[in-house]
Amino acid sequence: MNDIRDIALAPSGEVKIAWVRRNMPVLRGIEADFEREKPFAGMKVALSVHLEAKTAYLCRVLAAGGAEMYVTGSNPLSTQDDVAAALAAGGLEVHATHGATPEEYEKQLEESEQRLADLQMQIMDPALASDYTKLMELEEQKQKEEQKDSWREKRGNNRR
Repeated sequence: MNDIRDIALAPSGEVKIAWVRRNMPVLRGIEADFEREKPFAGMKVALSVHLEAKTAYLCRVLAAGGAEMYVTGSNPLSTQDDVAAALAAGGLEVHATHGATPEEYEKQLEESEQRLADLQMQIMDPALASDYTKLMELEEQKQKEEQKDSWREKRGNNRR
């Protein structure tokens, strides 16, 4: 299930992604190889990126290689809603909206984080590791808060 602004924005996003495809011959060549070889067949990949046309095309290239893609924006201010809609319309699972509130953004990260629990995570580029780290830090922070709440609850029960 996608969490995007508006699927009707997809045609505008398609125009942007098509422009990138036309102007990135190396990535287009990799896409052709991946379509033939399917190196990610059967793999599920979660990606947290600045969701704009270039990274959207990268997501499509990975999908062409057989990857089942789960995409979230790594920054709500850089997310392009039309591009997110184009990916969603093309069958990728997308959780990203421009201008998301902190609560909405956290929910979108959590959606991807839930996917990571049962996905094989393949980090293609060390630069993507920082986005993965953000997701893991969110989980660690949530666990610490739960521990604090549990401790406060136990402490409160002992005072009675």
